[in-house]
Amino acid sequence: FFCKLLAKTAAGIIVHSHSAREKVIDTFNVSEKEKIRVIPLANYIDYYPNTIKKPEARKKLEIPDQTFVLLFLGKIRGYKGIKPLIRAFTRWNHRDSLLILAGEPFSKTDEDEIHRQVKEVENIRFFPSYIPDHELQVFMNASDAAVLPYENILTSSAAILAMSFAKPVITSSHPYMKEVLNPEMNFLYKYGDEEGLIEALKEAYRQREHLEEKGRYNFEQVKKDNWQDAALKTKEVYRLPGDAPGSQEPFY
Repeated sequence: FFCKLLAKTAAGIIVHSHSAREKVIDTFNVSEKEKIRVIPLANYIDYYPNTIKKPEARKKLEIPDQTFVLLFLGKIRGYKGIKPLIRAFTRWNHRDSLLILAGEPFSKTDEDEIHRQVKEVENIRFFPSYIPDHELQVFMNASDAAVLPYENILTSSAAILAMSFAKPVITSSHPYMKEVLNPEMNFLYKYGDEEGLIEALKEAYRQREHLEEKGRYNFEQVKKDNWQDAALKTKEVYRLPGDAPGSQEPFY
């Protein structure tokens, strides 16, 4: 009720994708559709250090050069599908592959449950803590692909981060993911479909010789969305009635 009331009274609403715009319109019964502005998430290129190369990153994490490495990086929450990912990866059971789970769990209960799931799985490594900015590049550059098995998502800075590090993404085919990720250059499967996730993991492995090419494509795509453009688009949302478009005057 209060979200609908807020959506009705707000002069402007900012969302990060066209799919989110349609979701807001439908969920909160927004009749003034023109007040909803789409401002894409900006990239993280040059925001985090990115100087370490794959061999050095793998050396730091003690990962053999030939290992196929999948990475989930980010805060660990129930909706992000970590438990189904562990099950799918374990069922795939590909011994020259490694799954890294790196991020701060929502609760001690979640952390203990994941430890229980992975304790007897040799090729899953769990780093249950906040990853400092300067260490992100180690995990990203040691990996071949990012895996984001979200069960419910409206937007994803983790996907933008992976693209900013030139990584292909394995993820569920939620509308947002289909909007920002080219299905031909990434690996999308129907969300909630564990068999589909297993097939996506297998397909990424089969195409491992082409993953760098796919990652570079993602990098070029996300490079188009920068913070300067996002700031100017946000300023336009706050422009008062009667202000000239593009005015550089202060606004409140």
